Amino acid sequence: MSVLNLFFLALALATCSASLSEPWKEQDEEEWVRTVINYVTGSVWPKPQSYNASGKTYTLTSSDFSFDSTGETSDVLKEALTRYMGLVFPDPSVKPKAGLPQITKLSVKVEQKYAPQSLESDESYTLVVEAPTSSLTTKSVWGVLRGLETFSQVVHQEQTGLVSHFTFQ
Repeated sequence: MSVLNLFFLALALATCSASLSEPWKEQDEEEWVRTVINYVTGSVWPKPQSYNASGKTYTLTSSDFSFDSTGETSDVLKEALTRYMGLVFPDPSVKPKAGLPQITKLSVKVEQKYAPQSLESDESYTLVVEAPTSSLTTKSVWGVLRGLETFSQVVHQEQTGLVSHFTFQ
């Protein structure tokens, strides 16, 4: 390679490196943070094995929403439902978004009796988000914890109300 080719290669690498390492310098930091938040809002981690995004948008409010537990129960389940009510509704004064179907209940069904968590624990779940009643079905209380975490992530609070944009199965 000639010296001129090496110079242009080094210049190209330096330019690419600078543009990739500090993307927020092209916009103010506050705008960059808003961009990142908008990108991850409503996304789920860890990703479920499978899901179907319905494209429908729902609203919900703490005054009209409840968890309805059927099947096997335990202290772990009761405490989780209480804890996730606070996570889903961080600001209970937010009103429902007008003109959208409202989710009023998440029906939680646990099929097996409580067993301490182990490497063999079944943490699978099926979560269907729809109005007026969404459902979470699982074999164990450990699956309920995973499903409630997914539910709390797909439901996010906006200034005009709480909304969910996805259906996970």
